[in-house]
Amino acid sequence: MSEGDLPEVETSPLEPAGFYAFTLGIVKLIGWVFLGISAGRVTGREHVPMTGGFIFAANHTSHFDPPLLAIASPRQLTYLAKIELFRIPLLGALIRNLGAFPVNRGGRDTRAIDTAAAYLRAGHALAMFPEGTRSLDG
Repeated sequence: MSEGDLPEVETSPLEPAGFYAFTLGIVKLIGWVFLGISAGRVTGREHVPMTGGFIFAANHTSHFDPPLLAIASPRQLTYLAKIELFRIPLLGALIRNLGAFPVNRGGRDTRAIDTAAAYLRAGHALAMFPEGTRSLDG
């Protein structure tokens, strides 16, 4: 991929904004009502850099991990998501509108790597699950 092919990435907002903020509010309400989860119960939030790009690497043990990470993070997260999720009609549209971008796990996906680097340079908090799939044993 040449320098001219890098994706255009806006600078990361300092706080969740737009559709992401709206959806995060709904997720927080659902998490609080049904699971008793709130950002106030999360430990370690003070270690999350409030500016600049960084990678938020997490274990992946449940389908709930992405929304729980969003609740836990004081910053808006940009997710790497397996390309198969973008093929599911409603889910694909939802995660794309929340700022996720696809990664092809079947080989070396240089487009996803270049996209991730562009987001990091623009100061985004990049969330990913390095295991590449949900762990069965935690």
